[in-house]
Amino acid sequence: MATSNMAIAALVVGIIGLLGSWFPVLGALLPVVAIILGIVALFQIKKEALDGKGMAIAGIVLGGLGLIFQALVFVGLFAIGSWITQNNLCVAEDFTCTDSTIAKDGEIKVTLKSRFPADATITKAEGDNDCPGASQGLPVTIKAGQQAQLSYKSQKPFTQYGGCTLTLEYETAGTTKNTQVAVAGPAK
Repeated sequence: MATSNMAIAALVVGIIGLLGSWFPVLGALLPVVAIILGIVALFQIKKEALDGKGMAIAGIVLGGLGLIFQALVFVGLFAIGSWITQNNLCVAEDFTCTDSTIAKDGEIKVTLKSRFPADATITKAEGDNDCPGASQGLPVTIKAGQQAQLSYKSQKPFTQYGGCTLTLEYETAGTTKNTQVAVAGPAK
């Protein structure tokens, strides 16, 4: 007996749809196509007495799994986006950010933890175009393995959401280096 080409197509598209469910359009479209091909193949198999029922069912199942996985990816991305808009995000190259706050008046406070075996002293902090301003209370020394807070005042106030990349100049073990700290979050 001949095998249904629709069943083969349902299986192939179902596999590709499941693997592609990481991608927004591809992940939503291909699983639906696999389900439709699988259902059409089941009717064709019954009507024309063809082989491929297992492939058609597998295409339907893989399409369903692809849709479920796509929904989970969407919910996960939505949850991450909601978390970022409600919480501050702080990323540093040479230090670990343990906390950050952004005030509507432009004040940014960042708590940094040293990753160095020796003390690190921050001697200068400059904001990017989104937050030109001046650092406050420098120099700040962060003991090895400890943390300290850095305050920065932007000349531009923030409305609902603020973001800034600070370039820090610091000294550790007799060497002067530069690093960047990116801070973003709701202005409070």
